[in-house]
Amino acid sequence: MDCPDLAMGRHTRHAHLTDEEFCEVAAANVEALNLALRLANVPPERVRYHVCWGNYAGPHHHDVPLADVIDIVLTCKPKFISIEACNPGHAHEWEVFSGVKMPEGKVLMPGVI
Repeated sequence: MDCPDLAMGRHTRHAHLTDEEFCEVAAANVEALNLALRLANVPPERVRYHVCWGNYAGPHHHDVPLADVIDIVLTCKPKFISIEACNPGHAHEWEVFSGVKMPEGKVLMPGVI
């Protein structure tokens, strides 16, 4: 499942919202995804969930920090989570995981370019 909106949507589609309002939208989207996967009886180990800040020519100076959305990301049903952070503005995002406990059954799937 490709979900760049979960991070990138903060400064694109939802730029008019407060950070708190954006997190509410993101959480509702993850809830809808989880419901759809549950209703379709898709096992978590069959889904890879990709979150990123988008690939575009502009600067990433309005991106939401991973720390602000990681708790929401980790509520997704898929077992495998890929968080792409290949631009310099996100090179440090791996540090978030030093203070975040991965839920049981979740696997962080690093991407490589």
